Amino acid sequence: MITGLNDSSMLAKRSGIGKPPHLTSGDGAIIIAMKPTITAQDIQAMVSHWLSTPPNGYLGSDYGADPQSLLQNPMAAGIGDAFIGKMREDVPALEAMPSGAANVFYVDALPDRRELIVDVAGWQERVS
Repeated sequence: MITGLNDSSMLAKRSGIGKPPHLTSGDGAIIIAMKPTITAQDIQAMVSHWLSTPPNGYLGSDYGADPQSLLQNPMAAGIGDAFIGKMREDVPALEAMPSGAANVFYVDALPDRRELIVDVAGWQERVS
């Protein structure tokens, strides 16, 4: 018997009283409810997080993006494909999407500005 607890607190501990109903089953075991599917909003949030995280932003991991490095290079150099490949590697949910679902392109803005745009299945995020 655990000292310092009375019978009613032991009963509450065993029965899961005080825990949210989605975390407790009838026998007192804790079950964590998980989302059944990954939504488009989830993927958008993952890609946004990846774009805002600098490379090697997490200790011991090369997770992250450096979109600014794409701006001063020609898109024909293949750097965009490497960028998309790294994005697919770092955000595993993109692997389930078709190969053409993730794109990177830029738009020239006047007078001398270039905006980088990452497109994932029709959702676009301006990076620069």
